[in-house]
Amino acid sequence: MNQYRLYIIIAIILILLSTLFTIKIINESSDLITVASMRKLPIEIENDSDNVIHINGVKMKPHEKKNMFLNENEKIIITDNLGTVIIKSFEKIYKVKLKNFEVVVKNGKN
Repeated sequence: MNQYRLYIIIAIILILLSTLFTIKIINESSDLITVASMRKLPIEIENDSDNVIHINGVKMKPHEKKNMFLNENEKIIITDNLGTVIIKSFEKIYKVKLKNFEVVVKNGKN
């Protein structure tokens, strides 16, 4: 009888642990599921310089961050960069030191 109770307790503990891990995995992947359903890539652009830059003609102050969503083949033009622009996506972080450049999403990957 005591062994039966021990097996029940161990089974309950294993079920609780697997449920907690499943919930954790679902919570962590919910952002990726949202991105996949929207078919847009979220990126964060940070002006890591002491100068104003322009994103599609709109001013971005020094050390300011901006979140954006890009469709496939959508283009962002960044001009007047005299320092570093940091572009963060889910997979990669790009540090760009070009004065003028474009950001284009091809096939949802880059």
